[in-house]
Amino acid sequence: LYVGREDSEPFSKSQLDRLRWLAEKATLALEVGFQVNETARQRRKQEQAVDNLERQVVWLSSLVDGAREMSSSLQTEVLYRKLAGVIAGVIPHQAGWIQLHGSEPVTWGRPLSPDPNFLKSVYQAGRPVSLEDVASSRFPNPGPGIESLLAAPLVAQEEVVGAVVVGSERPRDFQGEQMDLFF
Repeated sequence: LYVGREDSEPFSKSQLDRLRWLAEKATLALEVGFQVNETARQRRKQEQAVDNLERQVVWLSSLVDGAREMSSSLQTEVLYRKLAGVIAGVIPHQAGWIQLHGSEPVTWGRPLSPDPNFLKSVYQAGRPVSLEDVASSRFPNPGPGIESLLAAPLVAQEEVVGAVVVGSERPRDFQGEQMDLFF
């Protein structure tokens, strides 16, 4: 707290005492204000954590239900369709594509045909790959209206056996949590 005068008169003892008293009260008020702000920030942080946990519980429940549903069949075409349903339940998208090496791809939603070089990068990465903005990438457009892609290799016994790709009509539509879940 700073107080100045236009003249060169010194402050009286009572004025300095009053100033000290004001400074102490201002300090208390500021400390309380900071504590209120910190409490509100912590509360928002906890609410976000609860929201994230609730979303993860929903996603994990969908995955468990999907795995249970998928284990009811050994037919490839049926498994593809069930996997597509599981993916649609946990990751919003407008186009999907699945292919095991040596088989024809299965698609759903909008037309989607990922570039072979993009798929090669997914196989080599061995983990999910996000293409945030198709228009600015080195890969050709995979389908009409598709602006972003999320792809993951299908791995069996530590070997990449295919890939699954989903596309969105919005750029940068897939988040880090979705990449982890997708994998």
